[in-house]
Amino acid sequence: MTESERRASYNNVRILIESSRILNPQFSDGVLHFTGAQIELLRNVAQYLDRPTTFVAQYEPQYYITPDSDDWDSITEIVASLQEILMGNNNVIFGYSDRWHENLGNTAGADGTYQSATGPVPNGYVYVLQHIYITNETGARGKATVYAQDDVSLVKLNVTIAPGQNEITDWTGSVTLRYGDRAGVTMESCLTGDVLNAHLWGYKMQVPTT
Repeated sequence: MTESERRASYNNVRILIESSRILNPQFSDGVLHFTGAQIELLRNVAQYLDRPTTFVAQYEPQYYITPDSDDWDSITEIVASLQEILMGNNNVIFGYSDRWHENLGNTAGADGTYQSATGPVPNGYVYVLQHIYITNETGARGKATVYAQDDVSLVKLNVTIAPGQNEITDWTGSVTLRYGDRAGVTMESCLTGDVLNAHLWGYKMQVPTT
């Protein structure tokens, strides 16, 4: 699109937005809560964001220049993401985004300590651990531990010194894990072929990354 094709006339009732402030925002990410009426207002106002004439790439005395094709493509992607957010929230009010469930159980591959842990919490998320357990379905074995850890320390949530066959070592509560944290289970003195049953549950919350 040529510059002459991007020229638009000023209109006293038109709100203009500088495209540079959208493509290079001045604000950090944030979490906001809107009432139903406010969402209704924003959904209707957002219709003006689908028009190139709402955005200014350059001001001139008698006219202004709208964004070029590349910038307009970027702006339409941002507008589309806003419209998607206004149709619903990724997190419900108390922070729930999705269920967190992982199977930490397996068959012991060798004699000794069985250990299994989650991957690290990814950037942009907080995980809330609510329940975790381990049990050996094959026989009575050594000390069992369920834990949470960061990059510095490991916190034991529950320990059973000498659990019997099918005796559960578990923990229920609420532990918040941030970026890089893990949760896991261990059981000592396992034998090759032991069947370990271990799971955890909780939920995930999306958070701004900046």
